[in-house]
Amino acid sequence: MSLAVKQISRQHRQALRLFLILLLVLLAPVFSQAQEKTTVSGGRIIVCVIQIEHADAEYLASVLKPFLSPEGSIVPYKPTNTLIIKDRAPVVNMLSEVIKGKPCTPISQPADAEGGTGIDKSLP
Repeated sequence: MSLAVKQISRQHRQALRLFLILLLVLLAPVFSQAQEKTTVSGGRIIVCVIQIEHADAEYLASVLKPFLSPEGSIVPYKPTNTLIIKDRAPVVNMLSEVIKGKPCTPISQPADAEGGTGIDKSLP
């Protein structure tokens, strides 16, 4: 391997390390707020369906599972690469903001029912 290739490879690794450190620093406040919100037991139970485009839904579900409340669940649906999240409204909205940058959009909110259903239809 030539010296130029080794230098590029070293620079590439350094850039990747810097990117990962910056990503960790930027996401640390989001995840610390997530842990605070999961301890709150207020809010009603809702369900949100989120289509994932640039990541694996199964892997994302395993990463996000620790942030759910005891009543919550997250299920990946592999054929459509979709996450189905059921939990208290603040937790579901927080996870939705982490995944797609905005809270879950409910499509129906029955007045007399305990929970609503949110399906993310904003993605193409």
